[in-house]
Amino acid sequence: MKPKILFPFKLVTVLAIAILINACTVTTTKPIKAEFNKDIPTLESEIKKIVICDNFDVNGSEINSNNKIAKSLEIKVVNGVNIPKNNDELKTLAHSIGSYIKSSLKDSTEFNTYKVVFITKGGNDVVSTTKTVVQEFKSEEL
Repeated sequence: MKPKILFPFKLVTVLAIAILINACTVTTTKPIKAEFNKDIPTLESEIKKIVICDNFDVNGSEINSNNKIAKSLEIKVVNGVNIPKNNDELKTLAHSIGSYIKSSLKDSTEFNTYKVVFITKGGNDVVSTTKTVVQEFKSEEL
């Protein structure tokens, strides 16, 4: 004869596992292509009027977190010249870059957030260094 204590124990165990599974956050990120109303050489030329840099890159991503979808656009500025050290001035520069990119999109309402990433690469043949500074804006801030 089975002890009666097993049934409540099994029930509690099954309920606990169900609660844990339900409490988990599932997040997936996939790249998406940003579509512009200008060709890339024009876009690059205009960005380089705002900030002189070796390279810039724009990447979109769709983040799905428990079926809540957000879209983010990341603008990387690599080895920018005269990037401000002062945080307020840096934020102003990043805002200008983000605003220009947003206004150049075919659908300026597509992305929820914009990240302007300033990357400074340096070093030599033996050691390389990378410094990254990120300024993030909600779409309505640009």
